[in-house]
Amino acid sequence: LLVVVLLLVAGLSVVGTGSVAAQQSADLVVATDGSGDYSSIQNAVDNASNTARIEIKSGVYEESATIDKNVTIAAPDGATLTPSPSGSDFSGISITEHAAPHISGLDIDGFDVSINAGRAGATDPTNGDWKVTNISINGNNEQYSSGIDASETSGNWTLKSIKIKNTDYGISFSSSTSDI
Repeated sequence: LLVVVLLLVAGLSVVGTGSVAAQQSADLVVATDGSGDYSSIQNAVDNASNTARIEIKSGVYEESATIDKNVTIAAPDGATLTPSPSGSDFSGISITEHAAPHISGLDIDGFDVSINAGRAGATDPTNGDWKVTNISINGNNEQYSSGIDASETSGNWTLKSIKIKNTDYGISFSSSTSDI
């Protein structure tokens, strides 16, 4: 019985260690107040390595971001992405080329297309295996707006815990050959 208890305790220690490793620390931090490595999500993506973990601190980010790398973008305390004051942002987040990012924890508010991995606008569809989790999307109430456009994509993509409102098309995936 003592051996079983010791093995059980040792097993819990291994499981605990694995859990800590899964919650790796950020390689780059983005904060609107300048306390991070960058104050812009796009600048962090541009300067990140291909597999970097980018943590977005709570705040409102008035920009759009194009992701062309296999980065993890996480806003563990929530953050909001809105169009820049110039109003010229078509997509909140564009996933391009072979990118396979994992994006989580953002509120995306007021774009024509909140997450664009497909053919919307001038973006070519991606063939990367991307993942979006725990995202809240509030569209702009305009005709033909989409929460997520994955039209004509060929990579595999995953959506989990997504809230979409005020869009014509919640998720558009016409002509996609992806495994959803």
